[in-house]
Amino acid sequence: MAESWSTFTRTSRAVPHRCISASTNTAPPLPSPKLLLLGIFSTASARAAARRALIRRTMLARPDARIDHRFVIAAANASMTTLRELGSEQSANRDLLLLRATSEQMAGGKNLDYYLSVAEAAPHTYEWVVKADDDTYIAIPRLIEVLGGIQATDAFWGQHWPWPVKALRSTVALLRPNSTGPSMASQMAAARAASSALVGFDRSDFGEARPSWFFCGPLYAISADLVRWLRCLRGSELS
Repeated sequence: MAESWSTFTRTSRAVPHRCISASTNTAPPLPSPKLLLLGIFSTASARAAARRALIRRTMLARPDARIDHRFVIAAANASMTTLRELGSEQSANRDLLLLRATSEQMAGGKNLDYYLSVAEAAPHTYEWVVKADDDTYIAIPRLIEVLGGIQATDAFWGQHWPWPVKALRSTVALLRPNSTGPSMASQMAAARAASSALVGFDRSDFGEARPSWFFCGPLYAISADLVRWLRCLRGSELS
């Protein structure tokens, strides 16, 4: 992947509608794409940097020629010190994708800007574009096996775990101190209750085994043609 694809800034430049149809492309045939790009969402914090190092030593320890990975970081509000630290990390590892105009917020557009950056810089490089978080446990050989067996055309692949969020929140809320100042005994009792509740969440509402609480982040993939379509759609909105 080109080294210039280390940063991405959302622009207002309209994308020609002809990109929607491959029939208008008169360029020479493109090389065969890699199977997937694995985008692991991270942040600019020191804690996140330590987790990226852990992921490189473990899940990414055995490179595979069929995939590339990038740690995706929203850098709009990063300080100059943080940007220098990220620059040093990038020089050492060459695996960061900094979204320069994107804020690290739920509504900051990070997901969309990630896909737009792929569509802008590498529209035909991958069959699949995968989004994961840095608390997602990824069995990469299995991911390659599964996505390699699916036709990457107009496709989405992922899994949703129906977590009983209300039950968890009502139990863990017992740990929060109130204005009366709970005694140590009541705090310990609440901790034991929360621990027991978490044990009960080892299985889903349908009896299916759940992932570990420590690494239980999401992962999904969309085919590259949908990534390119997002760019065209974005262009039509701005034109």
